[in-house]
Amino acid sequence: MKVPWHLVTVSVTAYVVETYTKLFSSIVHSSVWREPHHVRLVWVTMLALANRYGYVGASVPGLADASRVTLEECEDALRRFQEPDRHSRSQEHEGRRIRAVDRGWQLLNHEKFREARNSDERREQNRLAQIRHRQKLADSKQSKPESAPVSRSKPIRSDQIRSEDPPTGDPPIAPKGGKRAWRRIPEAWAPNEGHRKLAAELDVSLELELAKIRDFEFAKPRLDPDATFRTWLRTAAERQQRSRPYQGGNSAAENTKRAVERARRRTAEFEARQAASGEA
Repeated sequence: MKVPWHLVTVSVTAYVVETYTKLFSSIVHSSVWREPHHVRLVWVTMLALANRYGYVGASVPGLADASRVTLEECEDALRRFQEPDRHSRSQEHEGRRIRAVDRGWQLLNHEKFREARNSDERREQNRLAQIRHRQKLADSKQSKPESAPVSRSKPIRSDQIRSEDPPTGDPPIAPKGGKRAWRRIPEAWAPNEGHRKLAAELDVSLELELAKIRDFEFAKPRLDPDATFRTWLRTAAERQQRSRPYQGGNSAAENTKRAVERARRRTAEFEARQAASGEA
């Protein structure tokens, strides 16, 4: 028996991902707190909407509705956030707070404040872990009977004595070939001009992928951060191409393969020019 299509009911479940943002108390001493009421409202709303990478995805009317301000007030606030602020305590971007990106905005200092927050959380977690570990050792010593026999058949070596403090962090990885291996990309490392050109060729966001790789921990030790980030950008381009519909009659796999081949060719040309200029 065929049922008319207009009588069929389809149940759809929507999943909304909520984000949580810590608000530093020092915001009340910042220059943004001297701005008009609507500017402060839009700024706090953007902090609440930002994901873990500092990206705020919204339209101007949507952001205005979320901030409970008028469209003109929201546009004025966004203009102020993108202008230099000589009174800002952070002059890394001349005091600018946001940058317009595709489908939203990027909070410029989000990564710095996230790292400060995460380091505080790690220190507190390590402190609580040490307290629990010492308490566990104390409880085990109290529960052990005093008349328990002690074996003296073999002497105890100094390397068999365990410290009461639990180990924190990953064990250091031995250097290989004069370079120190790592699982998380070094904090002091930064992308070069070749990475920026490769990201532009692949049509991926350099800032977004940089924030992702800094939060990622590789299963195997790595040595070359430049090569690792180039591979990361190509993988991001492949994922991005697979998520898009067919283009120009070609499948997503074909488009991805062509984009990767173009990127590799451009990268090889760039490295050849760099080598030639170095020899000259």
